[in-house]
Amino acid sequence: MSYKIYAGIQTGVDIWQTKTCIYDPADFSETKKLISPTLTREVGKAGSFEFTMPLGNVAHSALQKLRTTVSVEQDGVCIWEGRPMSHEQDFMLRQKVYCEGELAYLNDSALAPYKAENVTVRDFLTFLCENHSQQVDAYKSFVCGNVRVGERYLVPVQAGCYFKQGSVSYDDDGNH
Repeated sequence: MSYKIYAGIQTGVDIWQTKTCIYDPADFSETKKLISPTLTREVGKAGSFEFTMPLGNVAHSALQKLRTTVSVEQDGVCIWEGRPMSHEQDFMLRQKVYCEGELAYLNDSALAPYKAENVTVRDFLTFLCENHSQQVDAYKSFVCGNVRVGERYLVPVQAGCYFKQGSVSYDDDGNH
């Protein structure tokens, strides 16, 4: 297993304007090293990525809070993406960086009161994704993919959500 970490600016989903490798264990120079990188992933949560960047790292002063995208790859496959939320510098000029995962991009949009009755789960999720994508930069947008719902699922209505029994599975076209 080989991990690499990249940082840069995205203009669209998976479209990089700039992308620089900031961690490569095979690189023997000090320009692509991080101290104590810690990735936290959990289903249904944004996750986080924390690391300390030494002074000699190629991106030492380049990470912009809320704008730069940080990507963690395992064997060439992206397993996590997010953005820096905070960074502090210690007396040795090392940057301690905390990043939140891309699911937290949903915090960047608002949703006006709505009424959603007698809609499929797929329709509801599509509505949420479209509403969010209209309010954020292109690289923060989401689209609805495969929707599979288990035995219990939430049905949103104006007065809140309630549980409904059943099992529903939708394909990419929204068909059962």
